[in-house]
Amino acid sequence: MTRATDRTREAITDSAAEWLVALRDEELGEADHAAFLAWLRASPRHVEEYLRLRALDRRVAIAALALPVSATADLDADPGHEFAGTTVLHPRQSPEVTPSHPQRRRHFVAAAAVLGSVLIAVALWLNVGPGGSLPAQTYRTAHGEQRTVPLPDGSVLHVNTDSVATVRYSSDERLVSIERGEAFFEVAPRSAARFRVVAGDLSAVAVGTKFDLRRQEAATTVTVVEGHVAVLAGIASPAAVTAALHIGSGEQVRVVNGTVPVSAAAVDVRRSVGWLKRQIAFEQQTLADVAAEFNRYLQVPLIVEGNRLQQLRISGVFDPYNIDAFASFLDTLEGVAVERTPAMIRVYERTPKSRAP
Repeated sequence: MTRATDRTREAITDSAAEWLVALRDEELGEADHAAFLAWLRASPRHVEEYLRLRALDRRVAIAALALPVSATADLDADPGHEFAGTTVLHPRQSPEVTPSHPQRRRHFVAAAAVLGSVLIAVALWLNVGPGGSLPAQTYRTAHGEQRTVPLPDGSVLHVNTDSVATVRYSSDERLVSIERGEAFFEVAPRSAARFRVVAGDLSAVAVGTKFDLRRQEAATTVTVVEGHVAVLAGIASPAAVTAALHIGSGEQVRVVNGTVPVSAAAVDVRRSVGWLKRQIAFEQQTLADVAAEFNRYLQVPLIVEGNRLQQLRISGVFDPYNIDAFASFLDTLEGVAVERTPAMIRVYERTPKSRAP
C-alpha cells in the first residue's frame, strides 16, 4: 500500500467523521447540505465510509471520533480510481460551513438529521450507473425448494422456497431483484461496485454484510444478521426517494405499503433466518399463522378449521419439511385432532366421545 493511498484513506475517514459530527450536532444551512451531497456523490467510498462510521455509534460524540479508524475499502484493488483527481472536502475548510452564519443555520436545526438520511439515500441511488455488465441470471425455486448460488464477486445468494431472484452485475453495481419470495445474502465486502437488493419500490444497500429480505404482497421485511444495511423507499429516481433507514446487526425493519418506520426493531436473528438450517421458529404465534408458514414448504396444504383452533398459540422450533413430526405434536394438544388425506392435512377440534346411556 502506497503512502498516497494511506493519505487518501485517512482523508476520507476524517471527512466522513466531520460530516457525521456536523449533521448530528450542528445546525446546517442549505449550502452546507449541498456540500455534503457533493462530497457523497464524489465517490461510492465516501458513502461507504460515512455509513461505516455511523454504524459504529449512531450517537457518536466528538471524543469518540478522535479514535483512529481505518476505511473498509481496499483501495489497492482499484488502481486509477477516481480518488486520484478528487478533492476531499472537509466541513471546516469550506466557507459555506464555517460557524459564521447563525441566522441561516437556525432554520435547519430540526431538519438536519432527516435531511442527512435522505441525502445518503439519494447519493446511494446516484452512485448506480450502467457500466459494463454481465448477462442477467434468474434463479427460481419451486414450492418447497431451496437453492444456494455462489455469485461472481464471491458473494453467496441463498434462495428460499417459491422465490424468484434476478442478478445483474455491472462495473458500477451488483444488483439483485427479488420478484417474489425470500433470499439471504452473504455480501463479499471488498468490491468497488455497490451491492443493492430491490423489491418493488424498496431498495436495500449493503456493504460487506449478511442480511435477509422477504417480499410479500403488502410488506417487505429486511433482517440484518451481520454488518449494516441502508433501506430506501422510493427508488425510481433520486427525487422519488422518500425515506431512508440504517439497520445494524440484530435488527429488522418491516416496510408496509412503502412506509419505512422511524426505527428498526431488535430481533432474534437465529429465529428470523432459521430457514437456512431447515428450521422455522414460533413464539406464542397463532396456529393460523403457523400453518401459513408451514404451507410455504408443504406439497399439500395444512388446513386449520374453526376460529378457536386458528387462534391457538404455538411456540417451538420445527422442521418445515417434517410435517409428520408437527402433526404428532398437534395431536398431543388437548382438544386438537389431525387427519391426513391425499388433498390436505386437516386440523380440527376434537369432540369428547359421547358416553353410552
